[in-house]
Amino acid sequence: MGYRTNTRVVPGLSPTIVLDGDWLKTGALIKDLPRLILLGSGKGQRSGAEKLKKIVKKYIRQGKAPPGVHWPEFSNDYKRLMKWRGGNPESFYYQTGLYYRSIKVWHNATKTVYYVGVEKGKKRPGTKVTIAKIARLLEMGSAHLHIQARPLWKPAYKASKGSRKIKSLIIWHIRKEIYNAYGVRARVY
Repeated sequence: MGYRTNTRVVPGLSPTIVLDGDWLKTGALIKDLPRLILLGSGKGQRSGAEKLKKIVKKYIRQGKAPPGVHWPEFSNDYKRLMKWRGGNPESFYYQTGLYYRSIKVWHNATKTVYYVGVEKGKKRPGTKVTIAKIARLLEMGSAHLHIQARPLWKPAYKASKGSRKIKSLIIWHIRKEIYNAYGVRARVY
């Protein structure tokens, strides 16, 4: 059993392939994509770091623990000492404002990785103790120094929706860079 096909030839007609759209622009976009992704990624990280800095500073100003965290009560001796010094034991993170002012956002040399935290090397006036060490002591506590942990950074990161939020900011900035450079609404996941 065989099959028969009828093929008709229409004289003077031949298929033509036409590239529709701006292929020069598309080629340029493909070549430029790594740079745009790097630029958008850096801007997204910076935006996320700035948001985390703002949240941490808000909790410091308010003297409250981030949601879901319970800080232990201060000892009566500590409360009396703070009142004697003219301070408020409930605003221990903001006693002098030095810790608050030391929270910064910085980046590596190529602006591809952003960080948020306490300035390295900055010392409490008149001491050899760095603000970073004080921040670590408050965050982790110290059995040796009888300081209970009062976590701020990890819970603030969690309250800011952490990695999920940073990922969405990075994607948004990458899409924005592609659109600004080439007018293309990219689908980035």
